[in-house]
Amino acid sequence: MADHKKTIIKFKKTASTEEKQRTIDDLRAKGAEIYNDDSVNSKIMPFVVLALPEDHFHALHSAASGGSHPAVDLVEEDQEVRIQ
Repeated sequence: MADHKKTIIKFKKTASTEEKQRTIDDLRAKGAEIYNDDSVNSKIMPFVVLALPEDHFHALHSAASGGSHPAVDLVEEDQEVRIQ
């Protein structure tokens, strides 16, 4: 999985359950591996954590950044956060 990025996808709060599931199914079909989808229907911050092929990461990131994706609000590479 060297060409995959561990990714956090935050869904729009207005996205329906069906839109979110359709997005997840589409990403799985493109080779994504879901790590955590426990918060996909959270009212505060709906998100999933997954490993996404790098080319699909960039395409989804562009669509979300431009506001053109109907369900995805933010796509970000999962990184370790440290505080001193």
